[in-house]
Amino acid sequence: MVGRARGYDATIITPDDMAAEKLHALRSLGADVEQARPASIVDKKQFVNIARQRALDFSSASSPSLLSASEDSIAVLTDSAARGFFADQFENKSNYDAHFDGTGPELWRQMNGNVKAFVSGAGTGGTIAGVGRFLKSMEQDIIICLADPQGSGLYIKVKHGVMFDQREKEGTKRRHQVDTVVEGIGINRLTQNIELALPLIDDAVRCPCALGRAPHDAMTVVVCRLYRRGPVKNGESPTYDPIHMNYGSNEEAASSRAYFQRLE
Repeated sequence: MVGRARGYDATIITPDDMAAEKLHALRSLGADVEQARPASIVDKKQFVNIARQRALDFSSASSPSLLSASEDSIAVLTDSAARGFFADQFENKSNYDAHFDGTGPELWRQMNGNVKAFVSGAGTGGTIAGVGRFLKSMEQDIIICLADPQGSGLYIKVKHGVMFDQREKEGTKRRHQVDTVVEGIGINRLTQNIELALPLIDDAVRCPCALGRAPHDAMTVVVCRLYRRGPVKNGESPTYDPIHMNYGSNEEAASSRAYFQRLE
């Protein structure tokens, strides 16, 4: 949206299992959208690597000479008037900085400084790292809790120091591995942004997210929220509802428990 508003061509590379509604929104805003099969980050056909290559290809005619390897991990081709910019949101520290400078202070202001815990999922890791660092700078006792869906290895990484998920055990790996069943959060590799978050995270909770696995899984909550509250963005936000019972106030927790009892 910002790219097109500023007159840039915007190309978005996504996994081919992304929700059709998101793809439609991106195309409606003027983006060129390409889809790729889910693959390991070491595969040239993985969507992040394809995006990097598209930035390189954009400036190939001008023999690009600069591919920045700074700590911000921003790849910019600047050899001529034709320039390709690779956002690299998983490794780019600007992701973390934006949440430290923007999202964190915004939450602090809206809560009037009355924050006891911050619960967040992690996809790139930028949100939990940036917001977590800001909140800890304001009050060291604030609990930073990772909400990790099934299929992601971050929960075990926080709890036991090993990046692993049961879906990766021998005999269960699929040809086209998908990180999680909840779009937008969860991952099976360490990014620079996640590494910035790990020292800040006090707790982690494994969320039951696969439809039919639990009476209060995220997909069930999506459906129930539609009837109870109206539109829901996606399967990501309801993932946090079970954690709300642990870290909310007594009244809020009781309300959440009653809600999930009704789901059962």
